[in-house]
Amino acid sequence: MDIEVALTRANVLEFNKATMARFLHRINRYIHDIVKLYHCASLDDLVHQAIREEAQQKRRLTLRKSYPNGPNNWKAKEKEKESPRKEKSLKKGSSIPKGHKEERMLPSPVLHPNEDGTTNSDSSKIDSLSNNDSEASYEYSPDEEGDLLMVTLKPLSPKEVNEDQIKMKLRREEEKNTRRRKKKMRKKKEKRT
Repeated sequence: MDIEVALTRANVLEFNKATMARFLHRINRYIHDIVKLYHCASLDDLVHQAIREEAQQKRRLTLRKSYPNGPNNWKAKEKEKESPRKEKSLKKGSSIPKGHKEERMLPSPVLHPNEDGTTNSDSSKIDSLSNNDSEASYEYSPDEEGDLLMVTLKPLSPKEVNEDQIKMKLRREEEKNTRRRKKKMRKKKEKRT
């Protein structure tokens, strides 16, 4: 209906079939294929059918997202259990195959400048991850380009995740308070001078 009104306002004379074909050409390919199966006599029927199919498609997508453990996903989990990925340890003097280095290397420490001119590195964060009480397993292997440390962490339970988030929140608040105190002290020093 809206298309017909727009065409009338623009004084465009076009056959109904041509308008329907143009509409069909511009919609989602999946919906286009389904709507094409139905015989639509008018443009209104075609638009309503396309809207109906689009709504059904959205419902299907939300169902898949809301039920991740549904029967469709069982097959994928069975396949994962059947063929587990083999972890190979490197022998002394061997190197990692090309393309696999990125998967197994830890990020290098990044230096962050502080306001007072000193720098902090992320290496302490990496150390705290590897020294965690979460039963992490690691393997040390020498490499031609440097040392390589592979860390495998176990997944956290929801309770542990919540505790970790609380700790991180407290740590951020402490850092924020420390920055505020330093800023106040700088302002006091500036006022004295």
